[in-house]
Amino acid sequence: MGDIYRWGGAIIQVTQPRSPCYKLNFHFTLNEISTLMQQIGYCGWLYRVISAGSVSEGHPLALLARTSDISVADARHGLAYAVR
Repeated sequence: MGDIYRWGGAIIQVTQPRSPCYKLNFHFTLNEISTLMQQIGYCGWLYRVISAGSVSEGHPLALLARTSDISVADARHGLAYAVR
């Protein structure tokens, strides 16, 4: 969590985990894939844009800074089991 990357001309930062959504069911034509992925702990993450710039899928991600020892999986696990 918090890792900062250069992607093309942009600077982006990992901000939070996200769970697989129902759209995966349509993509893979399997009705339960998103639920199965959540049960086994697969998740993605969201970025925030620190500095806008031109990007494309051909641009590699270059790690600029690691600001935390907490992984996305650790953060997701903490959110899932947080005392409310």
